[in-house]
Amino acid sequence: MRSMSNVLFHIVVGAIVMTALWSVLAWMLVTLFRLHSPVGRFIVFLVPLVAAFVARVRLSPGLTTEIAIVCVSVALVFLGRDVLQYLFLKKHLETEAESSEYLQAIVNELAQPLRIPSPRALVSNSSRVSPFTAGVGKPFIIMPYSLLTTLTESELRVLLTHEMAHIRRKDILWKWILRFLRHLSFLNPVASWSYGQLNLSLEQGSDRLTIAVTKKPGTLARTLMKVEKYVSLVSKQGATPIPAVISRADSYLPTRIRALGTAKVKQHALVIIMKVVFIFAIFRFICFRPVKIWLALFS
Repeated sequence: MRSMSNVLFHIVVGAIVMTALWSVLAWMLVTLFRLHSPVGRFIVFLVPLVAAFVARVRLSPGLTTEIAIVCVSVALVFLGRDVLQYLFLKKHLETEAESSEYLQAIVNELAQPLRIPSPRALVSNSSRVSPFTAGVGKPFIIMPYSLLTTLTESELRVLLTHEMAHIRRKDILWKWILRFLRHLSFLNPVASWSYGQLNLSLEQGSDRLTIAVTKKPGTLARTLMKVEKYVSLVSKQGATPIPAVISRADSYLPTRIRALGTAKVKQHALVIIMKVVFIFAIFRFICFRPVKIWLALFS
């Protein structure tokens, strides 16, 4: 029977290496194929996150069930911690924030083209709050008062549409599922990178839906720049913006702004050739079966 140190080496170091291989492939697929679709990016980057857990289990032959149980148990503990933290913040914000008839009227109007029930709209005076949507069954939107004073009505409507797009796309539920998958691969920094890319895809998906509804990509980009400036000021004061403490949506703002300003370029013959080479490389990679190679080298 293998020693405990050998098992830990495989399920930690080996899993990181396997996840890194799949992450590189995912990044190449997104880059070479110019995969701009948030749904496509989401599917591609979901593979390394799932593969991180699968590799960890497969790299421990003879202990697959035990390792799987341990990983799931640890993930549930971490997820329980996140849920408690989330519920505490949710209750605190709902108590601290105030309703706004003006904001609620806009939300009620915007809910119609998105075909969703009108969520509650609250205004917070906290200097740590950034715009976000919370709640799965009964969602609500919280907007910081200090940011509202800097937005025009057009920018406010675009920002609210983005937050409501999360509700339409059920992104809040997806973020909890992704958080559980990330916890399954604890001690794996590469899996955390894939998790970040998946969250970015969700944000960009809501950006696209916002543009489809409002027809104002320029206004959305300008609004995101104001939100980024606001979040930066909060961070400089030594505070972590909410919801950055429970998700990292704010950290993707620069990337989202750049994506809105990126024009689609016609693909050249070289790109097509690279795609063919990449497809061939995928088949070669699958045939090599990296998990078996790892076990053969280090067992």
